[in-house]
Amino acid sequence: MHHGTTLVAYFYGKALKRPFATGDISADDYRYDGPRPRSKETAIVMLADSVEAATRSLKEKSMGSIVSMIDAIVKSRYEEGQLDETNLTFGDLTKIKESFLAVLSGIYHKRIEYPGQQSGPAEEAPVRDEEIPEPVKELSQQELDELAPPSLAAPKKKARRTGKARPAKRPRRK
Repeated sequence: MHHGTTLVAYFYGKALKRPFATGDISADDYRYDGPRPRSKETAIVMLADSVEAATRSLKEKSMGSIVSMIDAIVKSRYEEGQLDETNLTFGDLTKIKESFLAVLSGIYHKRIEYPGQQSGPAEEAPVRDEEIPEPVKELSQQELDELAPPSLAAPKKKARRTGKARPAKRPRRK
């Protein structure tokens, strides 16, 4: 389920480039059978699996390229409709992307050379200013609602009743 009905793009692309390809290659033949994710957890696994694999394939693992990759994959899965059967909100997707960036920046951050350490042939270049991403701005619920398509906008909150006391909670059984 965590693959949904996504296109296996690598093999589809290879099939299109084969010398004997006649144009009758269908993208549907290169899709996972599904089903698409039906829970938030499965959708997060789908996104994490895709982001992790794509990040490993990056030639340059700068923070800017990682941020771009995360954004592109989440946007792609959303536009493909892979997240339609989950209850993920745009706010959830923002938090998920921030979490992915935190984990991946911990894995792929540039390391400094410690005093007395011998530098080997694979010495890492110093961090450049353009590799450090801008902090992700947290959007308010109103800003998220404005970005969402009309069908996905959060419903308006009902006015809270006044004058009635809430029922007391029952004590838990031990």
